[in-house]
Amino acid sequence: MNVCNIALIFFAGTYFMEWKNFGNFFKKGFNGILFGCPVAYFATVGFDSAACYTKETKDANKNVPLAIVSSLLCAAFTYILLSLVLTGMADISEIPNEDILQGIAWSFQ
Repeated sequence: MNVCNIALIFFAGTYFMEWKNFGNFFKKGFNGILFGCPVAYFATVGFDSAACYTKETKDANKNVPLAIVSSLLCAAFTYILLSLVLTGMADISEIPNEDILQGIAWSFQ
């Protein structure tokens, strides 16, 4: 289900993308970047649970680190791809700041 939601946002978002929106990456400055870092960090915290399955894995010394690194790379690639699509969907100065859901609904208008 999550993969379907990500694919829907990606394909619908590419339809609504405009390349002019990529000019204001740092509109909120360095504080805006620092505000977004914990969100990306907490989204990847769950990967430590993969280490709990070492007893059930064949050749755990080789396979568990490979699984953790490959899943982190897939998650990072997905985050980068979706952030590019969402950045291209709307200019940051036009998005309503009061409610995040209102801003998301505004992007698809």
